[in-house]
Amino acid sequence: MVRVAIMAVGRWGDLAPYAGLGVRLQQAGHRVTVAADGRFEGYLRGHGLGFHRLPLEALAATLFPGRPAPDWDQLAAAMLDAARAADLLLLTSLTSFGVHIAEGLGRPGLGVYRRPVTPSSAVRGRPYRAAVDRLRAGLGLPPVTARAFQARRRPICFGYSPIVVPPPEDWPPWYRAVGFWWPPGDPGFTPDPALLDFLAAGPPPVYVGLGDRSDLVVKAVRKAKVRALVHEGAGGDDVLAIGDVPHEWLFPQTAAVVHHGGAGTTAAGLRAGVPAVPVPFRADQPFWAQRLTALGVTPGPVPRRRLTVDRLAAVLSAAVGDPVYRHRAEALAARLAPEDGAARVLRAIDLYV
Repeated sequence: MVRVAIMAVGRWGDLAPYAGLGVRLQQAGHRVTVAADGRFEGYLRGHGLGFHRLPLEALAATLFPGRPAPDWDQLAAAMLDAARAADLLLLTSLTSFGVHIAEGLGRPGLGVYRRPVTPSSAVRGRPYRAAVDRLRAGLGLPPVTARAFQARRRPICFGYSPIVVPPPEDWPPWYRAVGFWWPPGDPGFTPDPALLDFLAAGPPPVYVGLGDRSDLVVKAVRKAKVRALVHEGAGGDDVLAIGDVPHEWLFPQTAAVVHHGGAGTTAAGLRAGVPAVPVPFRADQPFWAQRLTALGVTPGPVPRRRLTVDRLAAVLSAAVGDPVYRHRAEALAARLAPEDGAARVLRAIDLYV
C-alpha cells in the first residue's frame, strides 16, 4: 500500500479524470488523497478519496486576465502540507511546485499530465518564479536554473491516447502517453424526467456547453434546424436548458458536441464516438481543436472571437448532416475503447516506488 497525494491543480474538467484515477489506485490497494479546490471536497469524499484543500480560487487570475494576482506562496504552502503524509506525489502540469516539494521532502514524484506539455519552463515560469525560489529556500534546496531543471529525468504519464496525440519522436523514454483516464461513474445518477422526455421526443440533439453564449446558440441551432441541449443556457422550442449531467451518460445520445475544447470534454466526446464542434478561446483549447480537426471528427473549429450565428449554424449543419464525421468518430471510439490509461499509471507506480 502506497500513500498517494494527487496534486489536482485545475478546474472541474481537470479534476474529474484525476478522481477517476484516484479511485482506480484505491481499488488496487493504495490510499489516495486528492489536493484540490475546496468546491470539490464533497465529490471526492463521496467517491471514497481523501481530500486536502488547495486555495485555487487564486488560480483564476492565470486563467482569466484582469483578475487579482494570485498568492502563489499560499498555494505552494498548501501543496507542501498535503505532501507531507504521502509516500508518492502525483504531479499535474499547471504549476511546478510539486516537483520542488518532492525533491525537498525526498519523495518520488510522478507526473500525471493531461496535456502534451513538458516541464521545460516550469521551474521559473514568470507568474510564480519568485514563489518557486522562496519554496526551494524554505525546503533547504539551492536555486535551480531552467536548464538544470529541464535536464533532470522526471517520469511523466500523459493521460491521453497516443492515437489522439502521437508522441513526438524526440521524447525521452521516461515520457509515456498512457491513454485517457476517465471520471468515476456515479451509480446513483438519475436523469431529470424532462431530459428523458426531450431525448425521446425526436432525433438526437446536439449538446452545447458554451455557457455564456446562450442567445447566439439558440439562434444558431434553430438556423441549423437541429434540436439542442444547452448547458446553463436559455431554452425554447427544440432547445432544452440543462445543468450538470455526466458526459459518459449523455454524450452517446447526442448528434454532436459543441464545446470550448478543454481536455476533459474533448476526451469525453471522443469516448462517446460523436462529432465535435470546438469553439476554442484560451489555454490548451486551440490545441485540442486542432487535434479534433486532424482526426476528422469535426468540420473544423469556430474560434470564439469569430463566433457568429451563421458560422456556428453552418458547422453544426455539417457535423450533423454529413455522416462522414459520425463514422470517423465511431471508428476512433472503437480504437480507444481497449485502452486503460489508469492501469498503465499503476504499472508505473509499481516500477517507480
